[in-house]
Formats: sequence, C-alpha cells, structure tokens
Amino acid sequence: EAPRPAAPAAEALSAMASTITSAGERALVLARAQRGGGVEVVQAVVSDVLGVIELRVGDKSRGNWRRLLKEGLAHGGTVELPHQEAVTLLAEAAGANLRSRTPFPPDLEVALRHFGAQPQVEPTALP
Repeated sequence: EAPRPAAPAAEALSAMASTITSAGERALVLARAQRGGGVEVVQAVVSDVLGVIELRVGDKSRGNWRRLLKEGLAHGGTVELPHQEAVTLLAEAAGANLRSRTPFPPDLEVALRHFGAQPQVEPTALP
C-alpha cells in the first residue's frame, strides 16, 4: 500500500500581546485556523505570578480576525507576535498557574490542547 501524503500543516496566524502592566499582567490574543475558513480566537489575561487569570475562546471569520489584529496594533500598547511565541507564552502562563496553585480558568485546558501546548512547569530562563 502506498504511503498517505502528510496532512497539510495548519496555517500559523499572527498573534498579539499587550505591554505588561505595573501589576504584572498582560493581554494575549492568538488564533488557530479552523476547517471551513474561520478561526478560533483565544483571549487571555496573563499574570506573571498567577498565570492565566481570565480566558475567552470564540470563533471569528478570518476578516474579523484580521480587523481585530489590525485595530489592536493600531491603538498602541500591543505588539504582534509570531504564532509559536504566543503559544509558548500561553504554556508558560499555564505553568505559572500550576506553580502558584491558581485554578485554570474554564477552557484553558482545551485551548492548550488546540494549540498543541503543555503547561511549562519550569519557567523559561532569560538569556
């Protein structure tokens, strides 16, 4: 039997993060392409001590996602991130939840699974 061709890789969509507030919190917004052309959008509030403290998951059209990204970047206080860097930030924040014993907000486990991430128990060392 002939080997099956590999499934096409999912499109990596850009993400964005806000600057870190004086309280050590930032907003993180990332998306994942879905079958049918839409995107699943994850919006999280992340604390550098407690981890993910708020999380919303929803579906948007690609046009609405591009508009959200463009408007978020236009208002200032946010930066565009490569998809994998945003996924890493979400995984590190989930690890902070575990270290601080802060309960995961609803849908965090689902979001991690959808982005192929595991909580990073050990914090990433700064260079």
